[in-house]
Amino acid sequence: MLPGLGSIHYRKHRPPGGIPKTVTVKKELGKWYIYVQVKVEAQEPRPVDLNKGAAGDVGIVHFISMNEGTFVDFPHFEKVRKIENKIGELQRQAAAKKKGSRRYRRLQFRIAKDWRKITNIRKDFLHKLSRHIESQGYDYFVVEDLNMKNMTASAKGTIASPGRNVRAKSGLNRSILRMGWYTFVCMLEYKMRLSGRFVIKVNPRNTSITCPKCGNVDKQNRRSQAEFKCTKCLLTLNADTLASINQLRAGRAQMLALCSKGEVTLLSWGEDENLPIPAP
Repeated sequence: MLPGLGSIHYRKHRPPGGIPKTVTVKKELGKWYIYVQVKVEAQEPRPVDLNKGAAGDVGIVHFISMNEGTFVDFPHFEKVRKIENKIGELQRQAAAKKKGSRRYRRLQFRIAKDWRKITNIRKDFLHKLSRHIESQGYDYFVVEDLNMKNMTASAKGTIASPGRNVRAKSGLNRSILRMGWYTFVCMLEYKMRLSGRFVIKVNPRNTSITCPKCGNVDKQNRRSQAEFKCTKCLLTLNADTLASINQLRAGRAQMLALCSKGEVTLLSWGEDENLPIPAP
């Protein structure tokens, strides 16, 4: 029974899974939704085995590159691109209509529905991927501590100091926002926390130009977007895989620091700090 609406029937997507605290009823794009906020008790932090950790480097070419050499790609890229092209056409049609008119409002409604489709496609992928990673039994998972605001800042500059490669930077910004890296990390973080495990964020500086075999740090190591070849020991590896290996090493160091503060209990100190390097 809702004030102003009375008794209504609804389709329950799934059980709340906790103690209901608040209920919000919204009408969005012609449909009614009921949002239930629940209180869920997270488990106490579990003892950590340093051998049971993994890392993933997010990117544009591959959504995430794992430290063992595997990649996960966004499978609906072409579908999303078609919807975006459709939105562009509708926006051009709306620009020719009088603002506030019935045809203008109708076009804006169709545009909003298409944006909702893209959002739903992206969220579905991110939820499934974060749940898959959480289900692998890792005690901790390491990701980059990315500043999305700075990464997607405009390159236009000012009149006195105009920016360079503005169009290319604008396209890069769209690609970054399309991937939803920040949302993915948030989803993975709360899912791992509910089971008493950890998501560790590390500084991404130099992770893609540092050789995990000899420790050589050189910008020339990164030959291209995808290729890493150490100028000292000649180790050749996918650049994104290499970055995730270095992130895992930094994550291990953070776990040891938490242990020294008494915030984490370690079951195992792990093997030799030189992590396994997958074949190129």
